[in-house]
Amino acid sequence: MKVLIMIISDKITNNNLRNIYEKIIIPLKKDNIDTHIATCVNINYDNIISKNSKYKFEFDGYQLSKVCYVVNKIDNNDYEYYIKTRPDIFLNTTIDKKFLLELSKNKINSRCRCYKGPPIDLKFGMSCPPHDIRKGHIQYNDKIIINPDDQMYIFHKSIKKAFLPITSDTYLNYCKQINNKYEYWIDDWMLNETFWRGSGEKEGHHKFIWYSRGFDINPIGLDIRLNERELRSSHLFLK
Repeated sequence: MKVLIMIISDKITNNNLRNIYEKIIIPLKKDNIDTHIATCVNINYDNIISKNSKYKFEFDGYQLSKVCYVVNKIDNNDYEYYIKTRPDIFLNTTIDKKFLLELSKNKINSRCRCYKGPPIDLKFGMSCPPHDIRKGHIQYNDKIIINPDDQMYIFHKSIKKAFLPITSDTYLNYCKQINNKYEYWIDDWMLNETFWRGSGEKEGHHKFIWYSRGFDINPIGLDIRLNERELRSSHLFLK
């Protein structure tokens, strides 16, 4: 088994490479799993992460576009799992073989920024500022509607089609295909080119693109801290 860690950012300055090794690479290597790093940034320059990367890409896009770019540039099935992460997160959860094998192989596995659905009890399943889960971010609903957290997520090679190349035209074509039966999961943001280009591909766009391509999100617990915005992992609980 091989795993690709995709480190995605506009530029890599502050980084927690030691943390990535301690919590992902070393545990997986102990389980005899080959682990490689790919970076994708706007401008590439030598730093400690790039020196430890097997693949180095330059691509002027936002988070989701960069992931799609990397997945399609490395066009093979050598990697069974893909782990997308930012360079500046601090991860407390250990990612080993057991953790990976318990994930969904037909959904994108991530924490939630917003959750609407049936009752759930998931430790570290929510991403939010410390002690600030907004009331509207966790709600009961008959259908599961999730805005994923894009700081870190994991997916199996069987759903690589969720990450086909994406452009503004791709996005607008999906918008044209929308009809009333889908309104329940797109009613919280605008569908137009200006919003797409100006938003920086927010979590709602991740949801929209993946759902448009026929792929769902599987909420998982990841104990993560993001230094820049002081986002934390919180308890995702709805009774």
